[in-house]
Amino acid sequence: PYILLGNLYFNLKQMDQAEQTYLDAIKHAGGTTRPFLTAAGFYDRTQADEKAIDMYRRALEIAPDNFAIKNTLARFHYKRKNLEEAEQMVADILSQRPNYRPAQMLQGEMLIAKKAYNKALALLSDLEKDEPKAARIQYFKGLSYIGTGNYDQAKVSVARAVELKPNYVKALTLLADMYLREKSFNLAVKEAEKAIRLAPGLTRARMIRAMALAGMNEVDKAQEELTRISEIEPDAPLAYYQMGMLKMRQRQIGEAQSYFEQAASKNRKLVDVFIQIINTLILQKKFDQGLEHCRAQLDIYKAHPRFQAVVHTVEA
Repeated sequence: PYILLGNLYFNLKQMDQAEQTYLDAIKHAGGTTRPFLTAAGFYDRTQADEKAIDMYRRALEIAPDNFAIKNTLARFHYKRKNLEEAEQMVADILSQRPNYRPAQMLQGEMLIAKKAYNKALALLSDLEKDEPKAARIQYFKGLSYIGTGNYDQAKVSVARAVELKPNYVKALTLLADMYLREKSFNLAVKEAEKAIRLAPGLTRARMIRAMALAGMNEVDKAQEELTRISEIEPDAPLAYYQMGMLKMRQRQIGEAQSYFEQAASKNRKLVDVFIQIINTLILQKKFDQGLEHCRAQLDIYKAHPRFQAVVHTVEA
C-alpha cells in the first residue's frame, strides 16, 4: 500500500510526499527488496544519483546474489556515464553466470558506447544464434552497423527489429532517421508517425517527421510539427533552429533571425545557431550589427573555422 500511494503521489508530481511514502515503505520492508528498488527507481527518475545508488546497495545487502539487481545497478551507472563502474559490475556478473542475458546485452551496449562496433557485432551475433527473433538484438546490431558505416546492413537489421516488434519505438525512430538520411521522405514520415502514435511526447520522432515534411516541401505541416516540439520541450533549441531554417527557405529573413535568436537563448554554445544569426544580418545588410555579434562571440568560437569564415565575410 505504501508503494502504491507513493506511485500516486509521483504521478501527481507531489515529489516530497512520494519520497516520504517510499521511505515509509522501507520501514515495513520485512526483509524484501521491492521497497528499496522502488525508492531507487524514484531517485533515478528525479536525478538523485547518490540516493539511488544507496538504495540499490541496500537491496543487494538483502539479496547479495540477485543478478537482476546487480545488472540494474550496472545499467544505472551506464546511463550516468560511469562506464568503468558499469563494466566492472557486468564483468563480475558474467564471471559468476556467463550466459546471463541482460548482462550480455548491457555489455553489447557498452561496446557500442565505446565505439568498439566490431566487437559489439560479434557479441550480438552470438546472442542472435540463441534468440533469432529478439528485436532488441537486431536494433543494437543496427546501431553497430551504423557505427561501422555499413548503412545498408544497418537498415536491414533495424527493419527486422520493427518486423519482430512493431511497437518498438526506438527502432521505428531509428528507421525513420535512416530513411530521412537517404532522402526517402515519404518512408521517413510513415515510420516517424508510427513512433509518434506510440509515444506522442517523443520529440526526436517529431523532429524527423518535420524535417522529412520540409524535404517534401510540406512547409506548413513541418512548421506545425516544429511548433508542437517547442511546446513539448520549450527549453530545447533545435525546434527553434529548424523553424529558422524553414523561414530562410521561404526568404522570410527577419522571422528566421527571430527564431535563431530564440534558439540561441536556450543554448549559447551552438555555433550553427550563431552563424545563422549572422547570416540573417548579412542578408539584411546589417553589417555593423553582424560585426558586433561576431565580436561578442569571438571568445567562444574563435577556433571554429566556419565561424571565422563568417567573421571575414562580415568584415569584407
